[in-house]
Amino acid sequence: MKPLVKPILAAGLLAAVAIAPAHAQSPDTVVAKVGDSTITFADVLAARERMPEQFAQVPVEQIYPLLVNGLIDSRLATAEARRQGLQNDDEVRRMVREFEGQVIERILVANYVRERMTDEALRAEYDKLVAAEQGKTEIHTRHILLEDRAAADAVIRDLDAGADFAELATARSTGPSAPRGGDLDWTVEGMLVPAYESAAKALAEGAYTQEPVQTQFGWHVIKLEGRRDKQPPTFEDAQRQLQMRVTRRLADELVSSLRDGVKIEKFDLDGNPVE
Repeated sequence: MKPLVKPILAAGLLAAVAIAPAHAQSPDTVVAKVGDSTITFADVLAARERMPEQFAQVPVEQIYPLLVNGLIDSRLATAEARRQGLQNDDEVRRMVREFEGQVIERILVANYVRERMTDEALRAEYDKLVAAEQGKTEIHTRHILLEDRAAADAVIRDLDAGADFAELATARSTGPSAPRGGDLDWTVEGMLVPAYESAAKALAEGAYTQEPVQTQFGWHVIKLEGRRDKQPPTFEDAQRQLQMRVTRRLADELVSSLRDGVKIEKFDLDGNPVE
């Protein structure tokens, strides 16, 4: 069984902690019957929570048939497995014990976080977020990425002759931003490749590099469209980010408290004690 560590604190745990969205249906509404077994809307919502993260924003109504059919197939398979007596298999019992441990571990953390996920905790985390964003700047750049310096030098000559930067980027850039005229939009200081960012920051707004800039991706001709102070998101816009940050902090707090007063010994693969 995996210990109480950060991997369980991702989107799945946040979903378990968060309040389920409101639906007109009652959780007890029966959505299907499989023999003597019934499937409720609560089962549908639980199945949705187990789906990959990309489905988190999809309205349940859109994937409702998929979820119900999946639950029906699962009930049929489970019934057949029980008919064959697989529930008594030693390996199955071992896996059930392991899964039970993972579930109750998850619920322990979720309960701890839920009880402490207050508006005050979110506001305090927001204040930290705002403080961390202060003083940061953003730059808006375009670039034309070329495979060799000769091609980059040719682009600079065309720009000096009056060619439009965005049109040249669309026509000649080998980078994925070419269809957008080389537009990389606004990026926070420190997020770009150092050589690229250093050259871009040295430019005046509206200017482009007079010498090509080489990075591991190739040769760049860079234009600085603008620079501005980074503005933190509003409290409302940052809700999910804040919930994730508070969840991680509280889970770490719980794990730390569980370690207090407990003798823990670790050994390397040769059986030697690890400090």
